[in-house]
Amino acid sequence: MNIEQLIVALASAAAVAALILVAFGLGFRAKPTLESEDAVRARLAEAEPDASPSDILIAKDGAAAIVRLADGRIAVLRAVGDRFAIRVFPRDALAVAAVAEGLRITFADLGFPALKLRVEAAPSWLAPH
Repeated sequence: MNIEQLIVALASAAAVAALILVAFGLGFRAKPTLESEDAVRARLAEAEPDASPSDILIAKDGAAAIVRLADGRIAVLRAVGDRFAIRVFPRDALAVAAVAEGLRITFADLGFPALKLRVEAAPSWLAPH
C-alpha cells in the first residue's frame, strides 16, 4: 500500500465515522416504544382499522405488545428498526411458554421470529399451553 492509498483509506474511514455520528445525532438510534394501552390501540388501528382490542399486554420495556381482539384473534406488535411490525394470528397459531423473564411466544408464521415478552405474569387469555 503506497501513501496515496493510505490517505484515501483514512479519509474514507473518517467520512464513514462522520456519517455515523450525524445519524446518531439525528436520533436514528432510537427504538420505538409503546408507553400505554392508548399507544397500542393507535398503532394497531393504523394497520388493522377494524380490529377491536379487548385485552392488552405490554412488555416492560415497551418494545412489544400482545393484544387479544374481540373476535378471539391475537395481534402482536413488536419493534423492528424504527417502526412496529404488526401481525394478527388465530390463538392456536401461538405457542406460549413461561421463561425466566416472562413469556416466550412462538408463531406458526416462520417469517415472524419468536418473541420474548418481559412481563410480570401471563394473563389467563395468554396462559402457556
